[in-house]
Amino acid sequence: MVRVEGVRWNEFETEQPICYVEIFFDALYNGISPRIGTAGLPIADLIEDQYQVRIERIKQEVSASRLAPATAAMLGAEENAPSLIIKRWYFDNNDRMFEMTRSQYPADRFRYVVDFGRSSHAAPAHNTHKNI
Repeated sequence: MVRVEGVRWNEFETEQPICYVEIFFDALYNGISPRIGTAGLPIADLIEDQYQVRIERIKQEVSASRLAPATAAMLGAEENAPSLIIKRWYFDNNDRMFEMTRSQYPADRFRYVVDFGRSSHAAPAHNTHKNI
């Protein structure tokens, strides 16, 4: 496994980093390493680009935690402050995991938005009998 770590920024939302990220991916795809952080693409996209390994499924887990001193320092946050951890496992078309990510967000820098809607594309009723 190859491990990459760093902080993620969103300069439009906050002046501080939004999360600490650890990414693990199969060493078979180590050829992407020189492009990480320079191509402006997620690692899974780099793997797909170079090795034609497509994401078929992602499993995601969200849990609550607290910021360890080292993580808090990297993020400019308070030690032991509440945080959210998001773990994602990326699987290919053979259901083989090829990447795993772990992101830790200070609670005040995380927002999850879901927009639910109903489809108005109901199938039309069909008349299957004939009048004689």
